[in-house]
Amino acid sequence: MSNRFRSLIQSATQLTRAGLLHQATAAIQEALKGKAAGSDRGGEQAVARGGNVYEMERAALREPVSSADAAARPHAEHIPVADQFLEGSFTAHGLTKKYKLFVPGNLPAEGMPLVVMLHGCTQDPDDFALGTQMNMQAAANGFVVLYPAQGRDANPNRCWNWFSVSDQGRGKGEPGLIADMAQAIVEEYALDAGRVYVAGLSAGGAMAAILAETYPDIFAAAGIHSGLPAQAAGNMMAALAVMRNGKSESGPDRGTIARPIPMIVFHGDADSTVNPQNGHALVARQLHRAGKAGTYDGRPATTEAASADGGASFKVSRYVDTNGAPLVEFWEVHGAGHAWMGGSDQGSYTDAHGPDASAKMVEFFLRRRPAAS
Repeated sequence: MSNRFRSLIQSATQLTRAGLLHQATAAIQEALKGKAAGSDRGGEQAVARGGNVYEMERAALREPVSSADAAARPHAEHIPVADQFLEGSFTAHGLTKKYKLFVPGNLPAEGMPLVVMLHGCTQDPDDFALGTQMNMQAAANGFVVLYPAQGRDANPNRCWNWFSVSDQGRGKGEPGLIADMAQAIVEEYALDAGRVYVAGLSAGGAMAAILAETYPDIFAAAGIHSGLPAQAAGNMMAALAVMRNGKSESGPDRGTIARPIPMIVFHGDADSTVNPQNGHALVARQLHRAGKAGTYDGRPATTEAASADGGASFKVSRYVDTNGAPLVEFWEVHGAGHAWMGGSDQGSYTDAHGPDASAKMVEFFLRRRPAAS
C-alpha cells in the first residue's frame, strides 16, 4: 500500500470521526484515483467491497488481531473491535470540562500509556486530533489519547488560561482539573499510571509546561509545541507582551523544585504569534530548575542539523541530566510559523513540511516514566 493511499485513507478516517462525511468521501475518492494500473489493489478492493475505513486504517498501521487471539487475552470481553473516539465531561476544583478520548481497538486498554493533548486557541479536540494525527500514532503504538476541551465560557477563544495566576498552581484551577481528569481516565481504563504524558500547542503548550512543573508525580514527560514557559505571565496584558516579545529569563519558581520531568520542545523560528524566544526560554527554565534540583551539571547540548521529508530544515539540541538521561530535546524548525510540525492540513495550525512532531513526541515519551514520586 503506497504512502499516499494510506495517508488519504487515514485522513478519511479522521474526517469520519469528526462528522465531516463529505470531506471523508472526497478523500476516499482521491485515494482511488489512478488505480487502473493495479497499484494499491488491496486498498482499492477493500473500498469497493464497502470496507469500513476504521478497519482499513488499522490494516495500514499494523496487522489486525483475530477474534480468536482477542478471546484468548485477559478481559477480552472489554476489547473494542474498532477504534473508539468517545466523549464525556469531568468536574473538579469547581470547573467542568468536556473531553474526547481515543481508545485503540483490537487491543486491551489495560496497561496502556496515556497521552494528554491540550489544543491551542480557537481549536477543539476534533480539530486538534485531525491536525496532529495523534490518534494514528496511538493506533500504531498502543496508547490512549485524552483531549480535554476548553470552553468559551472559560475563555472566549477557547485558550487555556495559562496566564492566570489562579490557573498556574497545583491542586486548583485548570491544571488541577486536567491532572485529576487524567488520573480518573487512568483508573477507569486500568492504564499504566507510570506512563502518563502531556503535550500541547500554543496556549495548550503553555498549560502543558505548567502541568510538567506542578504534577511531576503524575506526568512522566511533556511535549511543548510553539508554547511558553510556566509562569511566563500573570495577566492578559503580560501574556500578550511575552507572546510578542518573548521571555528572556527563566522566571520565578514557586515552592520546592522537584526533579524536572523530561521535556521535548518544538518551535518554528519564524513564529509571529508566539515569539521563538519563548522556546529558548522553556529550555533555559528547564535547565535552571534541573540545576537547582541538582540533576543538571551544566554540560552542553549535543546538536544535529537535518531536513525533514517535507523539505523544512531544523536543528535538534539534546541535553542530558547528571545520570546521562534525556532532560530536554529542543527542535528548532527553520522558516516555520505558528503550526504543529508534520501535521495534516485537515486540521488548523499545521505545517506538513516540518519534522513529524507527533511521531517524535511519542518516541520521546514512551521510553520514560515519572521522575518524581
